[in-house]
Amino acid sequence: MPQQLQTGSTPDYTMGYGDEYLRFLARERAQRTIDFLRPQLRPGLRLLDIGCGPGQVTAALAEAVAPGEAWGIDMEPSQVELARANAAEHGCGEASFEVADGAQLPFDDGSFDVVSCCDVLAYVPEPAAVLGEAQRVLRPGGLLFCREMIIDSSFVYPGHPILDRGWQIFADLLAADDGHPQMGKELFARLLECGYTDARVSMTFETFAEAPELEAFFQLVAGWFLSPEISGPAQQYGVGEARELHQLSEQLETWRQSPGAVAAIAFGEAVAAKR
Repeated sequence: MPQQLQTGSTPDYTMGYGDEYLRFLARERAQRTIDFLRPQLRPGLRLLDIGCGPGQVTAALAEAVAPGEAWGIDMEPSQVELARANAAEHGCGEASFEVADGAQLPFDDGSFDVVSCCDVLAYVPEPAAVLGEAQRVLRPGGLLFCREMIIDSSFVYPGHPILDRGWQIFADLLAADDGHPQMGKELFARLLECGYTDARVSMTFETFAEAPELEAFFQLVAGWFLSPEISGPAQQYGVGEARELHQLSEQLETWRQSPGAVAAIAFGEAVAAKR
């Protein structure tokens, strides 16, 4: 069981919890995390998913380690509530969820065999604090899996200067909120700095090419990034102007209709062991 929960070291999450963004995170996190970790998982292990969101990944991983335990934590109470509801709806009794901060985990030392930490380090001011806590709660030889975006290597085709500017606005907004928009390519160095061993790193793309995927990417940008929830903070931070965001919206529609349109979001992913 977890110790008394503590929160506070993780700042406000500017990227919000919009439906389109959550659908994107669930889409790209679930399959890649499960595929990457499946060879490492076996029945009876104890697993922690940091930044679990609505809990799809945690629930899937719970099935892989049953009758072991899987815990999911998130700093946002609404996400934990949703994760619990989703687990109950799908009969996933092996997964437990708690409100907690990844930089102040409410678990004993050496509590877990595996920790998953995806789409988290890019959004916190001190990734070393989260990596250090993950290391603390891992048993010796336990494994950590991370996956994070690389905004500079992401792209759309056909390209356009205002679409390129959109990526930069996103990166600048994340950096202005003390985040790390290129965290995916920093993973190896960060893991070594925190004392992990046997780190294996790879770079991948989440690709959007066929009609359903293109629509998913379009909705991600139009329905989330260009919504007041995100465009508002972008203007308040001074990283994007209303005129630019309007131009981005118009050009996005043109891109969507272009023959051969494709989008790709770059990720770095790594698995490493506790010494």
